[in-house]
Amino acid sequence: MMNRLKRSIWTFAFTVLIGSISTLAHGQGANTSSLSGTVVDTSGGVIPGANITVKNDATGVELNTVTDEKGIFLFPALQPGTYTLTSTLMGFKKQVHPNLVLNVAVQGTLKVVLEVGGLEEVVTVTGGTEVVETQSTTIAQTINSNQIENLPLVSRDAINALTMLPGVDTASSNRNSTVSGLPRGAVSITIDGVNTQDNNNKTTEGFFSLISPRLDAVEEVTMSSATSGADANGTGAVQIKFVTRSGTNKFDGSAYYYERNPKWNSNYWFNNRDKAPDATGRAPRDQVFLYEPGFRLGGPIQRDKSFFFFNFEEFRQPSQITRQRTILTPDAMAGIFTYGSTRVNLLQLAAANGQTATFDPTVAKLMGDIRTAVAGTGITNLTDLNEQRSTFANNAKGLRYYPTLRGDYNLSQGNRLTGTYNRQVYHSTPDTLNSADPSFPGFPITGSQNSVRVNWTTALRSTLSPNMVNEVHGGYTNSFVTFFPEITNDAYNSAALGNTGPFSLSLSGSNGNLGTTLTNPNPSRNNQGRENPTITVEDNLTWLRGAHSITMGGTFVHIGLHSYTQNVVPSITFGIPTGDPALAMFSAANFPGASTTQINAARDLYATLTGHVSTITAEARLDEATGKYVYLGTQVNRGQQHEFGFFAQDQWRAAKNLTLNYGLRWELQQPPVPRNNAYSTAPYAAIFGVSGLDNLFKPGTLAGSKPQYVQYAADTPAFKTDYNNFAPSVGIVWRPDKKGGLLGALMGDEGDTVFRGAYAMAYNRNGIGDFSGVFGSNPGIAITASRNTTLGNLGPLPLLFRDTAGVSAVPAFATTPVYPLSPVITDELDLFDPNIRTPYTHSMSFGVQREISKNMAFEVRYVGTRNRDQWVTNNFNENNIKENGFVDEFRKAQANLQANIAAGRGNTFAYFGAGSGTSPLPIYLAYFNGQPSANAGNAALYTGG
Repeated sequence: MMNRLKRSIWTFAFTVLIGSISTLAHGQGANTSSLSGTVVDTSGGVIPGANITVKNDATGVELNTVTDEKGIFLFPALQPGTYTLTSTLMGFKKQVHPNLVLNVAVQGTLKVVLEVGGLEEVVTVTGGTEVVETQSTTIAQTINSNQIENLPLVSRDAINALTMLPGVDTASSNRNSTVSGLPRGAVSITIDGVNTQDNNNKTTEGFFSLISPRLDAVEEVTMSSATSGADANGTGAVQIKFVTRSGTNKFDGSAYYYERNPKWNSNYWFNNRDKAPDATGRAPRDQVFLYEPGFRLGGPIQRDKSFFFFNFEEFRQPSQITRQRTILTPDAMAGIFTYGSTRVNLLQLAAANGQTATFDPTVAKLMGDIRTAVAGTGITNLTDLNEQRSTFANNAKGLRYYPTLRGDYNLSQGNRLTGTYNRQVYHSTPDTLNSADPSFPGFPITGSQNSVRVNWTTALRSTLSPNMVNEVHGGYTNSFVTFFPEITNDAYNSAALGNTGPFSLSLSGSNGNLGTTLTNPNPSRNNQGRENPTITVEDNLTWLRGAHSITMGGTFVHIGLHSYTQNVVPSITFGIPTGDPALAMFSAANFPGASTTQINAARDLYATLTGHVSTITAEARLDEATGKYVYLGTQVNRGQQHEFGFFAQDQWRAAKNLTLNYGLRWELQQPPVPRNNAYSTAPYAAIFGVSGLDNLFKPGTLAGSKPQYVQYAADTPAFKTDYNNFAPSVGIVWRPDKKGGLLGALMGDEGDTVFRGAYAMAYNRNGIGDFSGVFGSNPGIAITASRNTTLGNLGPLPLLFRDTAGVSAVPAFATTPVYPLSPVITDELDLFDPNIRTPYTHSMSFGVQREISKNMAFEVRYVGTRNRDQWVTNNFNENNIKENGFVDEFRKAQANLQANIAAGRGNTFAYFGAGSGTSPLPIYLAYFNGQPSANAGNAALYTGG
C-alpha cells in the first residue's frame, strides 16, 4: 500500500511538473527548434527594418535577420539550447533578451518593444520567451535531461520517462505503451531526425527504440501527441523526437556509477512461499545485480567553430530469474498412474495386454536426469496426483555497451554541419526474456540473444537568404539481432545432461490431459535472426514572406527486411494414435471409477514413458541459393517498404492578435514487396475457396475452386498503392484585446490569454513484420515434412521412439517447388486485402491558456483522437451460424421439442412427419445420423433422440 501511495505521489508530482513545461508547439519537421516574434514601439506600432541577432550561449554561434514590413522576424531550424536575442535600430535603445530557452520541435515566440533613445543605451529584459503560446496549435510536451534525472526511474533509458506523461497508457511493459488511445503503430520515434524504431514489430511495440537514448547522451525529448502541422506528422500521429547533447565552448563532463544489489532489497513473496530455506533459515533472494558505470565529455575543438561530445555507458546485469517447472512425481516416472485413491501400474497393465511393457531408454534417462537436476530445488505437489512443481533460480548475464558521439562544425555564419553516431552492443546469456534459459538446473541446451545496433545521422542547416533557411538531414539505423545461436543439431547430440539425441521431445504436447502441462526438457529447437535497416532523408525549407512563415519539403523512408530461421531437429510428440493396438487397454474396465480425462491422462503418461510416437514434426525450407527444399534447412525472408512524404505548412499572422496555421501533407506509403522469390501467394478470390468470391456463408453456392498457391515473385507489391493519402491540418490562435471590467480582470493584459483550436490528420505506418507474418504463414517458403496418422505417413503402429530407423526416416517431399502448389489439410492461406488502405488518425484540440506570472500559466484544453482504417485480421474459418441456416434450424428444433413433449412423444426434437407439428431438420439429421439433406423429410430416419 505504501509503494502504491509513493508511486501515486510521484505520478502527481510529475504531472504537475509536465504541466509547467508543456507547450503547444509549432511543428518542427526535424530535430530543431525555431524563434519568431514581432518588434513594436511603445505605442504598439510595428517596426520594420530592425536588426535581430540571436546567439547560442553555449557555442557562441550568431545568426542575423531583419524584421519585415510588418515587424516580424523568424529564426527557423535552430539547435535547441539557450539563446540571447539582441535587437537594434537607429533612434531606438538597444534591447537584449537573455536566457531564451528553445526546445526541440517547439517554437519560441517573443514580443520585442523598443524604446526611443540612442543605441548606446542598453535595455536588458528578463523573463525568456512567452509563457503562453501565441502562434502554434500543436499539442506537445518537452522534458530535458535534468528533469528526467530527477524522476524515480529504474533505468537510464530516457524513453521510459515518457510513459509518465499525460495521455500515455502503459498496460504492461513500457515498450507496449500507447498514446491517447491510438494504436502502437501511430508512434514514430526519431533521434536527431532519423527513425530508430524496431520497424519489424512497430505494430505491437511502437514505444520501442532500437537505439536506447541514454540519459547523459540526450539533451531533451519532445512528444507531440495531437494536431501536429503538415511538416511534422509524417509516419505517425504521435511524434517522439530526441536530440543528442552537443559540445559547447566550455569543456564539460561527468562520470557516474549506479548499482543495484539484492542485499538492499526485500525478498519476493513468491520466493518466501515456494523456495526452500537456505543456511540463514530464510528463502534465498533472486540474485539480481545491476552495475552501470559511464562518463561523458564535451567541449570545443575550435572555439565558436567546431565542437565534440562523447558519452559512454556500460550495463552489466548478472541476475537470477525464478522458474517453476512441472514434472512427474517419482511414482509417475516409475509408471504408476494415480487418481483418487487408486493406483494403476501402467507397465504391468501393458504386459497383461501384450503391449510395450518397458521404459524407453532415452526417456528413462531423461526422467532420471530431471529428477537429479531438481533434487535441491523447492518441490511442491500439485492437485494432479501425478505431478509436482519445482521452483528454482536460473543464472543469467546481461552485458551492454552504449557509446555515443556527436560533432558540430560551423562552415560559416549561416551554415552548420552536424553528425552523430551510436553503436550499441547487447548480449543476454541466456535469453530469459524469450525463455531460452535451461529447462532444469544444469541442462546445457540454452540460447542467448545478441545484437549490434548502429545509428548515424548527419544534418546541414543553410541560410540561403535573410528570410529563407533550408535544413536537410538523413541517416541510417540497423540492428542485426540473433536469437539462440547456440541451439544447433550438434548441441542436441552432445548434451551430457537431458540428452534426447537428434530430436526435441515435446512433453507439453504429449501430456495435455494431465492437470498442468509438463515442462519440455529443452527450451527451443530453433535459432533465428533478423534485421530491418532503416534509411531516413528529410528536407525542410522555411521561407518568411510578409506575415507568412511557410515551411515546405519532403521525406523519404526506406524499411528493409532480412530474417532467417531454422529448426535444427525434429520434434517428437508421444501419444497413442488411432490404430495403435495399445489404445484398447485404456478403458473404463481397466480404470474403474476414472473419468474420461483421467483415462486419457493415463494413456498420455504411458505413451511418454514407453516412447509411443504419435507425431514427428518437421519441415523442409526453401534454400535461397538453390531454390530447392532442404529438410530442416534455413529459411531466409527478404523484403522492403518505401514511404514518401511531401508537405507545405503556413503560419499566417492574419492580424496582430490572430494567427492561422494550415497545411497539407501527401503521404505516399508504398506496399511492402518481397526481395526474393521465397514466398508463395494466391489470387484474392482463392481465400473464399470453393464458395467463390464474396460467397462465404451462402450454403450451396459453389462458384469458386479449391485454393492453390503460386510463387510470389520478387518486387511484387503486397496490395494496391493507396494514393489518396492527403493529410490536412488547420489551427487558429486568438489573443483577445485588453478588456475592462470583470472580463478584463479575468483575461488580463493583451497577450495574457490565448484561445486556440486545431484539427489535423496523420497517416500511420505499421511494422513490416505484418508483411512477413502474413506471407510467411503460407506454404511454399516452407512445406511440411511431418509424419502423423492424419497425413497417413507415420508408418506401422506402434512406432516406438527406440526404433531409431523408424523415427529417423524422412518423409517424401518434392525438393523443387512446382507451382501451383496444392495445400494439405494442415495448411492455411494468408493474404492482404488488395484494396487495404493506409491507417490514419484524426486529432482535434480546443483550449484556453492564461498567463499567471512570467513563468507560470494555467491551461484548460480538450484533445480528441480517432483512428481509422486500422488493419485487422479476418479469419474466414470462423464459426458462422446465421447465413448457413443453423440458427433457424435450431429454433425449429426447439419448437419440435416443445411439440413432442406436448404430444407425449418424449424429450426429443425429432421430426415425426406431416401433421405432427414438427419440422424437418436437415443439418441435425446430417450430423447425428449421417443422412443427406435430401432425406430430411423421412421421419423414420430421426433415431437416437
